[in-house]
This record gives sequence, structure tokens and C-alpha cells, in this order.
Amino acid sequence: MKPIADAVAVAALLNGLLPALAVAAAAWVLLKVTPRMNAATRHAIWWLVLALAVLLPVGFAIHDAGRVRVPARRERVVRMPDRNGPAELIGPPATVSAPVHRAAQLELREGRWSLWLPILWLGLFAAQLGRLGLSYLRLRGIKRRSRTASAELSASFRAWTAACAIRRPIRLLVSDEVATPMAAGFRHPAVLVPRRLLSEFGQTELDHVLLHELSHLARRDDWSNLVARVVSAAVWFNPAARWALRRIEREREMACDEWVVAATGAPRPYAASLARLFEYCIAKRKEALASGMAGHASHLGERIEILVRRKGPHVRGVSLLRVAGCTALLLALVALVARTPRWVAMAQTSAPAAPARPGAPPTPPASARTPDPHSFLAAVVAAGYGDLSVDEIIELRNTGVSIAYLMGVSRAGWGKLKPREIVDLHNSGVNTDFLRAAGESEIPGLTVRGVIDLQNSGVTAAYVQGLHSAGMGKFTKEQIVDLHNHGVPPGLLAAMADNGFTDVDTREIVEAQDCGLRPSDLREAKNYGPNLTLKQVLKLKQAGVLRHE
Repeated sequence: MKPIADAVAVAALLNGLLPALAVAAAAWVLLKVTPRMNAATRHAIWWLVLALAVLLPVGFAIHDAGRVRVPARRERVVRMPDRNGPAELIGPPATVSAPVHRAAQLELREGRWSLWLPILWLGLFAAQLGRLGLSYLRLRGIKRRSRTASAELSASFRAWTAACAIRRPIRLLVSDEVATPMAAGFRHPAVLVPRRLLSEFGQTELDHVLLHELSHLARRDDWSNLVARVVSAAVWFNPAARWALRRIEREREMACDEWVVAATGAPRPYAASLARLFEYCIAKRKEALASGMAGHASHLGERIEILVRRKGPHVRGVSLLRVAGCTALLLALVALVARTPRWVAMAQTSAPAAPARPGAPPTPPASARTPDPHSFLAAVVAAGYGDLSVDEIIELRNTGVSIAYLMGVSRAGWGKLKPREIVDLHNSGVNTDFLRAAGESEIPGLTVRGVIDLQNSGVTAAYVQGLHSAGMGKFTKEQIVDLHNHGVPPGLLAAMADNGFTDVDTREIVEAQDCGLRPSDLREAKNYGPNLTLKQVLKLKQAGVLRHE
């Protein structure tokens, strides 16, 4: 990848961090105001937040890096290789094209740093994967050296496994190498219990321990924990993702607590077992790929407090309805924050000039180079359409698209339009000034087809500007055409906004126009009754009450 593309990708990743943090913060607030939501549901929601926190920066990077174009270094000659090949303007390299975002607070310039950053990321990612690999090998060795539990404890363990409807074959092992009970999973899952714990804990406390670790394996937390560890290794630079990972770990342990309480129906005895186990394991270590009920990050104090204070039944399943509702809210927030101005931008720089040939005239500066006013091919390339086929160029020419029109389209702020769209705009009589004004009018979801519809309906740029400046919000293309076809003047909308009638739809506005409602009628009605609705004002107008003698 070129240094310029690397720098653009870095800028896009940084731009994606703020929206990711906004999504994580919104999820945290949402879960705070819904305290009755169970831990399994919160766990699923934080996995959704993690996915969005990872995909947002990556999506920004893919979108922006894909828009970078680095032209080749050649002489300035127009060449048409063959009938189906693209027309090509070969010349001194133009300015490097990189995405530029308004209101950016920081500009990045390409350089060697953009080449070293991927190497740094890859090195740290590999180091974290290496740690996970060593932890996996260590757990395999511990399981291999462990011994099977006693027949009495194994029978109790099998009974709890059957009661929880766990179909995975799970072994109960006793080891001198672990300091805390843990569930070590994957292909041959097992619950590991410290040998000393068997002599110090009673049967009820052991049942709580075994059931908690069984719940990890029943929920497939061994596999989800592996995914979380790999993601953590890959996104060490993303604070939103790391925040979501910490919340996932917290909710995972609380979900297992709810699993135990739902199975036993005894929250306080289980809380006492948690407290005693924490005292036993407080100074011990935790394996990276194992899930333990009293590990370093198990939030034990908070878990005990929730178990003691919570009223009502403990539900261990995931509420799909609540997850769907949170998903809709978070996706709406993503759509909103994705439109916010970027705070990091890639500064545009020019590529170094090619060395001049002996005896060749000096190359003029980039600002002075303009396409040949008599060469349609040169205009095609200068407008950014050098990759068109010969047939597409001929179609543009035969439909009457001029050099000036083509250059005007390229400068109208719509990006690179398809040749068919340019032909449709030209054949519909849309001039480039109207195209530019339509793009700047901030009409939601406006397309090239929409611009043509506005042109065919006789809507002018001044009319759109008048509607949007009236204080009634932004109208869609369909609404604008409807208002224009019914002869609604922007002044009527401004009068509605001035008198407080802003919560109305286009159907009511059209009805007001058809009834002959005037700004003076609105003022008279508002003076009489400040709380009158627009429908009530229209009734007064239709009844002849609002009529100046």
C-alpha cells in the first residue's frame, strides 16, 4: 500500500474512534436506566457494542482508503489503445487525491510513520496471540496432569450437569496447579477444582462452585472468551472496544451467578459461598483462557451486592425483544454519528514531478495546467473519467455532452457520476449550476434521478432554499415537488413557523394553501387562541370566520 493510502487509513481509523465511544457510552447509559434487565441480556448487548466499536473504525478506513488515487508518472499525451480500452491522458502526475473532510481539527500528512504503524500493530497483535497460545498449552498440560474427582463428587457433578441440560461431555478434575476453580473448555471441556478446596468447603459450597463453572460451559463462555481475547489483541488501540470487552467480562460472571441462583433458588447462601471463595483465592492468579468465579476481574463485591439486594426471580435467558430494541437504538445512533464532521483529515499533497527529458520544455505548475479546450478526450480525463471505455466516451459525445458541461458536472460536488447519469442529466436539461445548487440544498436522500425530477417539476434552487430557510426543517424531494405542484409559497411556511405551527406535515400545508390560508389569518387565529392547532385554524378559515371584510 502506498504511504498516502496508509495515512488515509490511519486517519479514518482515528475518525471512527469517537463514534465508537459514543455508541459505547450510549449503551452504558441505556443499561443504567434499565436496571431490571438480566445479565445475560446485558452480556449480549455488550457483544453488539463490541461489534460496532470494531466495525465503525474499520468501515471508515475502508471507505476513505478506497477513494485514494495515485496517478502514474508519465508524459502528457492522449492515447486510445483500442476500441474497448479506456482513454488515457498520460502526463505529469497530478495532485494526489485523498478524502478531505470539512471541520477537521487535525491534518495528517503521508510519511514513513504510516508505514511503521501497521508493523507496530502486527507486532503487538502477534505478541498477544503468542500469550494466548502459551496459556492454551499451559491449560492443556494442567488438564493432562490432573486427576479425576472422587466418585461421590463426580456423581454430584453429573447430577448438576443433567439438571442444567448440558449435552457437552464435561469432566471434573482435581489439580494442585490451579489456585481457583475454573472452566477450561474447547474440544474437551473440564471443570478444574483446587485439591485444597475440597477439604475446606462444605457440600453446599462445592455445589455452588461446580454449578457456576458448569454454567460457563453451558453458555459456551470458553469459546466466546477466546473470541474476546483475540479481538482484544487486535484492537488494543480502540478504547471503545476495550471498554466493551471489560463490560462483557463483568456481565459474563453475573450471568453465571444468575444461572446458579435460578437453579438453586437461594441467592444469599450463594452470595456467602462467593465471599468465602474470594477470601480463599484473593491473592491467586487467573488463566487467560479460563473462566473462573473468583478471578481478578470478576467484580466479586458488586456481584454479591446485586445478589443480596435484588428482588424478584432470577432469569438466566436472553431477552431477544430487549436486545432487538437496543440494537435498533444503537444502529440509529451509528447512522447519526457517522454523518458528523471528521476530526482528523488527510492533508492533500502533490506528488513529486517527473524528471524532465533533455530538450523538453519545462512542465508548467499544476495550477496552470488545464485541459485542451478543443480536446474532448483531454476534458474526459481532466474531469476524472479517464477509465471510461471508448463506447462510453462516444455515447457522451453523441448525446451532445460538451466539454464545459462535463467539467461543470465534475465540479458540482457530486463526486464521480456514471456516464449514463451524465447523459440523463444533459438530456433532461439539467444545467450544472442547478446540479450544484441541488447538491448544496441538503435535501435528504437526494439522487441524480431526484435532481431530474425536480427539474421536470419546475422546482428552482431558490424555491428549495426558501422552503428550508422557513424554519420547518428539511423536506424530501417528494415533499418539495408536492408543495411546488400545489403552489405553496415559502412565505406561508415561514408564517407557520413564526406562529408556532411547526409540527405539521406536507398534507396539512397543502390543505392550508388550497383553503387560501394567509399569514394574516395565522396571526389573527394565534392572537385569539394561542393553543389552536393548524387543523382548527383551517376549520375557522373554511367556515368563513377568518375572513377580512
